[in-house]
Amino acid sequence: TLVSRDAALPFRLLRLRTHYDVLITGATRGECLFALLQALLPGRKIPHVMLGCLWKRESNPLRYLLKRTLLRLVSRSVTRFIVWSSQEIENYANYFGIAHSQFCFIPHPASLEGYAVTPSAGRYLFAGGDSSRDYRTLLEAVRPLSIPLVIASRNPRWRQRQVQGLPHVRVEAASA
Repeated sequence: TLVSRDAALPFRLLRLRTHYDVLITGATRGECLFALLQALLPGRKIPHVMLGCLWKRESNPLRYLLKRTLLRLVSRSVTRFIVWSSQEIENYANYFGIAHSQFCFIPHPASLEGYAVTPSAGRYLFAGGDSSRDYRTLLEAVRPLSIPLVIASRNPRWRQRQVQGLPHVRVEAASA
């Protein structure tokens, strides 16, 4: 659903757009709702750049169809979608039916702001995060290895399911 924590945000953006040459936003629900409204409503449409598009695949066919339709409508208003990996261009364009030319990859450095991280010395692999991670492939790659793997994830269901039978893999809860 397109529900914003700040329900007035899309309408404030619609009002403010007339004062600017371009609008740069994130990809929250409220900002997507603004893009949807700008695409559908009459009036001046300004260039819109959307940063940090972290879209997930939908396993439910009806939810997928709805999400694909909404994002295609949003793409009518968005000049460029900025993504953090080059693979996301291919994935999102194909999965959601949005032109490749609307995407732009800008490398985004990893940041751990707000986390109390204390690295420890030792021989181990580390992977962290939730969005657009292919942990299944990583787990299959380390399955025959004896080197320990530590994964930090906020998804508790994933943690319980994926590492059974892999004693050298430890999944830790990460807070946001």
